[in-house]
Amino acid sequence: MTRCNFIRNYVRNLHFFENLAKFIAKKFFKFPESNYIDELKGKYSGSERMTVAQKIKTRDTLAQMRTDWDFEDRNVVFTNGCFDILHRGHVEYLQEAKRFGDILIVGVNSDDSVTRLKGPARPLMPADDRAFIIASLFFVDYVSVFDEDTPYELIRSVQPDLLVKGGDYDINDI
Repeated sequence: MTRCNFIRNYVRNLHFFENLAKFIAKKFFKFPESNYIDELKGKYSGSERMTVAQKIKTRDTLAQMRTDWDFEDRNVVFTNGCFDILHRGHVEYLQEAKRFGDILIVGVNSDDSVTRLKGPARPLMPADDRAFIIASLFFVDYVSVFDEDTPYELIRSVQPDLLVKGGDYDINDI
């Protein structure tokens, strides 16, 4: 079998199993009305696919985009962190945050901000790299790096519908 035929058969089988899974899911499970999967497919396929770098936005750009999201009646969720040592807990928490809305924006502390918060030996990884890694998660819609010690100004600009923080935060600290 030539490489081309192998790939053609692989793609054909992939479509078959995808359709079979959809059939089984519709037949045996009840799902709430949602376009979430279709939205993700549209967002990450074809010519309109957003690159990871395109998901990293300035505060001002996100504030302008917020107007469109209001018009489209989309719920914006915001969370933030240093993400200097990214681990499974971060990823699970970000994935769970996405479930609360349509758009997930993650604020990432700048290098200077991390140094002020964590000490002179930090960050271990530059802000651009941390932002890129967070943006590469498919459930994160946008990332913005902020220089302040708290994300207050970014939150004020974006005006999210919901602020999500990890379990290690007290409500009075937010």
